[in-house]
Amino acid sequence: MVQSIGIRGAGVAGLSLAREILRSSTNCTVSLFDRRPRLPHPQRTFCFFASTKEALPVEPYKRWKNVRFRGQHFDRCIETASSPYALVRGEDFFDSTLEELEGRGACFSWECGHVDIEGNSIRTNGGVYEFDKVIDASFDVSEARSLLWQSFGGLWIQTAADSFDPSTALLMDILPSSESCPISFMYVLPISTTEALVEHTTFSTHQMPSEWHLSLCYEWIQSHVHSQYEIISRESGLIPMGLERPVATENVVIGSAGGAIRASTGYAFLNIQKQARELARVLVEGGGGDMPRICEGPPRWYATADALFLKALATAPLKGSLLMGRLLEKAPAQPLLRFLAGDAKIVEGLRVMSSAPKMMMIKALLSV
Repeated sequence: MVQSIGIRGAGVAGLSLAREILRSSTNCTVSLFDRRPRLPHPQRTFCFFASTKEALPVEPYKRWKNVRFRGQHFDRCIETASSPYALVRGEDFFDSTLEELEGRGACFSWECGHVDIEGNSIRTNGGVYEFDKVIDASFDVSEARSLLWQSFGGLWIQTAADSFDPSTALLMDILPSSESCPISFMYVLPISTTEALVEHTTFSTHQMPSEWHLSLCYEWIQSHVHSQYEIISRESGLIPMGLERPVATENVVIGSAGGAIRASTGYAFLNIQKQARELARVLVEGGGGDMPRICEGPPRWYATADALFLKALATAPLKGSLLMGRLLEKAPAQPLLRFLAGDAKIVEGLRVMSSAPKMMMIKALLSV
């Protein structure tokens, strides 16, 4: 018997779930509904630490064998051979996934105006559609409630002369903290000796203006790039850090609203892929299950460590650069990378967290 599945949201989570379902079974039909148009795709990139053995939905545009962290009193480079830092361009993911899904018969409804879920029905301004199963893969960041926010803006640049080391990604060049931005840093991903993404990021109490982020990118380029250059494109965004989990609902939720975002880093792309594979397996096998069992977030100890980190930043914002700098400078190299990637064991996580300033973490613990 053919099973019909309706998905609200055709972003990364909705598309990834649809792809996993249609790859796993020929006895399922999938329909996706979104308020946005099919084109243009969001101007964004997805970055993560990815094992060389891990199956990815699209080949990364670039992988780096080294990552670099820099602060006022340290400059540290770490090799990432087993889990290179990787970048997937948004247009590559969306182009390839939409092409595959349309080829497999997925039905898309774009520019729906509104998309509401009522039991196993999806209601839009075009009508009401009934399904055997309905999944909520939507996320509206403007309605999210979060302790802090990762706010960023970046410039893709092309230089006339060699200006970058394409073997090393500069993940953090830490800048001074402020009351509204406990963490502020530059982030530079060189694609080649002449092409790079230069981005400014904050962990802040609210979204910072994209123009401000971009102005700091221009300042960095003027100081560090001694060549003529051209701006290829711009990007900006907002990621909740410490997102409140949704209230209990009869709908299965996947993606950002389903706990996929790592609270202390903002990484979500690989977590969404894992959620999509597991949920597709349950759906194809005909199982039920509630949201926590299917779309799991990080292990409880990870969530606790992340909550302490964010609380420390929120309670002592002017010491944010000290906290982050101490972690990146003192933590053992490979456990640190696994902790950032979300693959650390609890003992490794404790070793990393013990590198933080003790009094800041104690105060954060006492304020919980």
